Amino acid sequence: MEQIGCYRYNVLFRETADYPDRLLPLELPLLYFRGDISLLGSPSVSIVGARKASPRGIKSAQMLASGLSQLGYTIVSGLAAGIDAAAHSEAIRCKGKTIGVIGTPINAYYPRENRALQEKIASEHLLLSHVPFFRYSRQDYQKNRLFFPERNRIMAALSDATIIAEASNQSGSLIQARECFRLKKKLIILKPMLDDKTLTWPKTYMAQGA
Repeated sequence: MEQIGCYRYNVLFRETADYPDRLLPLELPLLYFRGDISLLGSPSVSIVGARKASPRGIKSAQMLASGLSQLGYTIVSGLAAGIDAAAHSEAIRCKGKTIGVIGTPINAYYPRENRALQEKIASEHLLLSHVPFFRYSRQDYQKNRLFFPERNRIMAALSDATIIAEASNQSGSLIQARECFRLKKKLIILKPMLDDKTLTWPKTYMAQGA
């Protein structure tokens, strides 16, 4: 276990035997983590989507997280506002398991309003970060934003399937969708998005195998 000031965390190196095979295609040198590392080997499904989610999107994420948790799946998401927070919170409420993959250092909270949720996941479930905190502290905001797409790729690799509960045409969740295609993982799109004529991506991705 390592420590930043009074903040404790662990490091999982790619060269070690307990590094998950699922993440090998990403060629990440290491992962920082807090919590139950055994969850990396559990059956898991990502539930991701919009930060500014509609009430219907939130409800969908909650229903999915509840049902999948009861079936024994670990819920993976990115600890963002909206869909992510709803999926994590519902998995916890149902006494299921959840993995939070963040795009900031393991000792940071984004968004700040999810601090209590992140701490609960870290203490009772599993929190992962690929972001080097010293480098993060020395870079500007524009460069640090590039850590978020990699977070979505990690979630795609960790999960047996990804469900996009709600997403715009510019959503970061589409990065995860494309990674699912690359890794030959299941991608599931909810019907309300297929019916939404303002969205162009659902039919395109359905044609590619979602």
